[in-house]
Amino acid sequence: MSEAFTRILLALRRTTSSGRFLPEIDGVRFLSISWVVLFHTIGQVTFKFHQHLPDSRFWQIIGAVDFGVWIFFCLSGFVLALPFAEWRTCGGKPVRLKRYYLRRLTRIEPPYLVNLTSVFVLLPLLARSHRGYVQEAKHLVASAFYLHGLLFHRTSSLNPVAWSLEIEAQFYLLAPCLALLFLLKSTPVRRLALLTAIALLGFTSGLLMFPIWRNTLVPFLPYFLAGFYVADLYCTSWNRAPRRQLRWDLVTILTAVGILIFLLPPVNTLHYVDNSFRLGKVPLAFKIFLPFLLIPFLVGAFRSRIFQRFMTLLPVTVIGGMCYTIYLYHLIIIAAITRPLFKLFKSGMALEPQLWITLALAIPAVVVLSAVLFALIEKPFMNFGAAKKTLVVRLAHLHHESVGETG
Repeated sequence: MSEAFTRILLALRRTTSSGRFLPEIDGVRFLSISWVVLFHTIGQVTFKFHQHLPDSRFWQIIGAVDFGVWIFFCLSGFVLALPFAEWRTCGGKPVRLKRYYLRRLTRIEPPYLVNLTSVFVLLPLLARSHRGYVQEAKHLVASAFYLHGLLFHRTSSLNPVAWSLEIEAQFYLLAPCLALLFLLKSTPVRRLALLTAIALLGFTSGLLMFPIWRNTLVPFLPYFLAGFYVADLYCTSWNRAPRRQLRWDLVTILTAVGILIFLLPPVNTLHYVDNSFRLGKVPLAFKIFLPFLLIPFLVGAFRSRIFQRFMTLLPVTVIGGMCYTIYLYHLIIIAAITRPLFKLFKSGMALEPQLWITLALAIPAVVVLSAVLFALIEKPFMNFGAAKKTLVVRLAHLHHESVGETG
């Protein structure tokens, strides 16, 4: 990489309020957001022309299941559990709930509100069927408070991917209560409790999938708890310094193969119903075992050698660190790219070339435009406390200078 490009990447690297940076976390975020962008780009083309996915295993796996979101849930469980696990299990710094919730509010909410408001204002340009600002205002308010799914039982008309952010918000609120599990002094008992909860929740959510559950944390909680389990390992077994071993590369490969087998048809059979693609009935085993497979996969990000080296490459961690901005805006960018392409595709081009052309144009556009939006909108709120202190110091300094000049 050239020196100039490296400087740009370093300027875009995510900053943390704690000052601690684990590049493996952003590496996993890179994999997650890559899957999400691929999934939605493929979906734009197949949905537009009411076509089924090509027979290729690649398209069948990537294009049928939004697996990236489940990885995000697991990673969120790890990230939010880590401070509590360090505090309770190895004498780390106590977690202050006021600071915990304020941090979530100042870090997550401002970029989200900017996104919702921008889409709301630009709806006549972005949406072909605009119901008017009065009708859309209720969706704006519900989405802003992470209640759209609970109130309307469907995805937000302003940003459909916000459904997962609403699930994450529910988890943020509940995480300190779940973290009381780390008060259990016995490590084997604590881990057995976590594994039992993951299995039972996966089993019950698979059997009792009432419509209202789909918009709550309940069916997704096993993925978050899988992250809790890895946080426990990180603090107690690895002593916050995981040793990398080549055998974990083999474990990671085997785990990835297991996950892909779960995602192969007929598990992810798609049906075109009511103007949208619907995922067919997912087997109960899928719901029970997939969170368990994510545990060694996430462990491999820390303990492997070759896989860990890839996950900590600078371009990988920078793109992963921008995942929130990419997630908020990628649908809009993909839609803007695909609209003019659809005129070309109507000429009778086969579906697979359509998909490759769309990916080749959409992915670079998503990365570049998201990087600009990340630098302008999200990054300023990443360390809001430090930024506020710096602003106060600068204002005080300017005031002192002005007083000195007038005196």
